[in-house]
Parts: sequence; C-alpha cells; structure tokens
Amino acid sequence: MVIVEKEEGSVIISQEDTKKRTYNIKNFIEKLLIYYELEKRNDEMFEKKCQKCRQEEED
Repeated sequence: MVIVEKEEGSVIISQEDTKKRTYNIKNFIEKLLIYYELEKRNDEMFEKKCQKCRQEEED
C-alpha cells in the first residue's frame, strides 16, 4: 500500500492500483518481455511505416 501526501491530506493507493500503474508504465516504455515477444512474432505490426500508405516512415 502506498500513501501519497497532498496538501489536503493523504491519499491511500491500493496495491492492486499500484501494480496496474506499474504495468502501464513498463508497457509504455516497452520494458515488458511480452512486448519483445510480440515484436518478434509479428514484424508487420511494429513497422515504422505509415499505416495508411505503407510507404513513408513515421517517427
């Protein structure tokens, strides 16, 4: 359980909420092993080309 201090008082965040936030952050920065496995299996899904024209590279 995490206690976050705010000006009005403290807010208690559950362990489940903390796990969800951690998962989302790790997934966002592509640190989860699952992301790399998906990338290996389906290269087309992770192409840097535009999804509409499939010619120009996106940033």
